[in-house]
Amino acid sequence: MHFFLSRSFLLIATMGVAGTLWLAQSWCNHFRQSLADPPRLHVDPGTQLSVETDGPGVVTRRFRLSNRGGRRLILSRLNPDCQCLDSSPPIVIPPGETYILDLDISVSEEAPVPTWRFLTNDPNRPRLTLTVDRPRPQT
Repeated sequence: MHFFLSRSFLLIATMGVAGTLWLAQSWCNHFRQSLADPPRLHVDPGTQLSVETDGPGVVTRRFRLSNRGGRRLILSRLNPDCQCLDSSPPIVIPPGETYILDLDISVSEEAPVPTWRFLTNDPNRPRLTLTVDRPRPQT
């Protein structure tokens, strides 16, 4: 408590009362704005795609992840084995921007259903799951 009071007194002594009040008001306005216009995730063409191919191999499918909110959107990939965060860096999408996510999908009879899971900071969509129908070669 003493440390906090001495730091507060130092801040007021350095900036003055008016400067300290201005700093507090600026921080409150920033916090209020971040609550008023949060990030909003939009996925195009949707969260599920179908795959049809001429034979076994690898196909690439594209998802467009857009941020229609006023704050940056952060997506962190979940590790499919443990549902913990993946070690890959998060995807950060500024307001009004779109991120192209190309996913390579193995096409074979034995291939599992491809699923990618993310945690987001969108309050209306805290989790995102992208799936692709089981890829099978056309016969």
